[in-house]
Amino acid sequence: MGGIKIRLAKILISASAGAVFSVMAVLFPFMAALPFKLAVIAIMSFLAFGFISLKIYLRQNMILLAGFLLQGGCAGLLSFFGMGNVYEGIYRADFPLIYILLAAFAAGLTACLISGRIRAVRGKNIARIEVYKDGEVFKLTALYDSGNLCTDALTALPVILAEDVFPGIKAGENVFTTASGIGEMRVFYPDFLSVHMGSESFLGKDVAIGIIKGRLSEDGSFNALIGGICFDRLFKKADSPDFAS
Repeated sequence: MGGIKIRLAKILISASAGAVFSVMAVLFPFMAALPFKLAVIAIMSFLAFGFISLKIYLRQNMILLAGFLLQGGCAGLLSFFGMGNVYEGIYRADFPLIYILLAAFAAGLTACLISGRIRAVRGKNIARIEVYKDGEVFKLTALYDSGNLCTDALTALPVILAEDVFPGIKAGENVFTTASGIGEMRVFYPDFLSVHMGSESFLGKDVAIGIIKGRLSEDGSFNALIGGICFDRLFKKADSPDFAS
């Protein structure tokens, strides 16, 4: 659902951590309090998916929490329809196994449908970018992030966040601003760039390129993030002026 490549070993480690917490919460009831649960979700999210950026990490936590709530809701729904006491009857021999299997099937089917839809949407949100600088052409595969409000504090230009795939390009250390605060990042200004997303193409040069440390995607499916504000400074190919000068 988060568009992140799943690694079974990490999922098992994360699930094991959650199981340990469940046992501890039974032995020490105070650990069932909300702060402990939120902390465990954060730990499980990190163990399962790692840390790419704060925004993606928070989104991972929300998806994980939603999954837990969906699971609890399904159990409550079975109980509501008189299909046994889910919270106590599951430990009794008279709790029908068929209800557990039906719930697991429904959850699995829902997950498959949702993940397929997410993959389809995500595929449409991938932009191919060509960055022209000092006679060189650098190609980026960018994930469209409508909430990315990163701007260069010096020029007020929107910033495309990218991994360091620009050998030989000199980038200055500039201050940047986002919705969550202020920081520093290596930034350079392209001579020209073209962005292709779906069936549309955009051209322009009033966008800065911010170089981050590390990787944006664990599986290498993209190496840049482009925000919605970047398109405010670009022109659709059909409407673009002559940049030859």
